[in-house]
Amino acid sequence: MGAGAGALGGAKSKEAVESAASAKPLAPGAVAASEPNRIGTVTHYYEHAGACVVALDGALRVGDTIHVRGHTTDFYQRVERLERDHATIEAAGAGDEVGVQVSQRVRPHDAVFRLDD
Repeated sequence: MGAGAGALGGAKSKEAVESAASAKPLAPGAVAASEPNRIGTVTHYYEHAGACVVALDGALRVGDTIHVRGHTTDFYQRVERLERDHATIEAAGAGDEVGVQVSQRVRPHDAVFRLDD
C-alpha cells in the first residue's frame, strides 16, 4: 500500500484536519452568522391552511429564504407566497402583518429570520 492509500481516504493533510476542526456545526436552534436579520415574529398558525401570520420588523418579499426558529421549531424555506388582507402581495415592510405559506408547523412567538443573499 503505497502512495495510493492516502488518496483513498486513509490519511488527511494537516490543513484538512485543522479546517475541519475549526468548522464546527451549528447547535440546534443556533443562527448562522450569515443570517443576522431577524425580520419578524409568528403571531398565529393555521394548520388547515399550512400558513402563519408574521408581524414584520423588517422587509420580506417573495423569493426570500427564511429561517423559522423557536423552542421546538427550526427550519429553512423559500417564501413562495405572501398575503395581506387575503390579497397576494410581492413584498411587505416593517409594521405589516402578513400571511406566509409554511412547509412545517410553526408556533406563536417563533422568530423569523431572512437570509442574506
